[in-house]
Amino acid sequence: SGTFSCNWTNEPVGCKMCAGRGSFTGETITLQMAASRLVPDISALRFILRQPQRQEDLVNALVKCEANKVRLLVDAGADVQAGLQKYAQYVLTDGMMNANLHTYVKKFQTFVDCGAITTDEELKLLDKSSSRHCADRPQIRKIEGILMAALPKNVLNVYVKEASGDSWDIIVHNVGGDLVATLKDVSPSLTLGEFKEEIKAQTSIAGERQGLVLGRKTIHPRTSLAKTLCKVLPRRSR
Repeated sequence: SGTFSCNWTNEPVGCKMCAGRGSFTGETITLQMAASRLVPDISALRFILRQPQRQEDLVNALVKCEANKVRLLVDAGADVQAGLQKYAQYVLTDGMMNANLHTYVKKFQTFVDCGAITTDEELKLLDKSSSRHCADRPQIRKIEGILMAALPKNVLNVYVKEASGDSWDIIVHNVGGDLVATLKDVSPSLTLGEFKEEIKAQTSIAGERQGLVLGRKTIHPRTSLAKTLCKVLPRRSR
């Protein structure tokens, strides 16, 4: 009960709309208020989350909140996958003309860092967004990169053997140990993108869904496709 105060200033928590002149109390503040950007102090959200909240309300709060509040909501039980889906629906349709698209980039990354993955629904939204007018197309490309990196991966183990002084023989196994692809006389100058296309030709697994592992080292999904294999795969013998 009483006025809820900021952890840092001990002043009543106010909203941006009233320039801090007003304040919320323990009886009047709601989850949606605390999650919104109108209340920048995260301690208000911590206060509200002391009480059980409906899953629908938690997901809606995920959509409205700023990036720094996503983890707190997820830790309180919010469905991060449902939150990403609703957020992507908003950003890639109604939010395309927002001049602050860079703030969306950080939040998409936070969703992924909290465990969300990209589904076919997000891919469809990305495809449609390419034909929409946009305030900042480079930021949309960054969002696309984050979502593509969050696609579920087919883990593929890569084994490299030096065939000669300037080429490799490479074999690829799935997690079950089955041989799924064989590449002979591969030039180290081959780009990672070209390498994934070679694997795709033999496995039908799209490049963005290939989770390549060499030994115990995962080739990071955001590794530039322009990088050559000699910069990505250390030479090692089978």
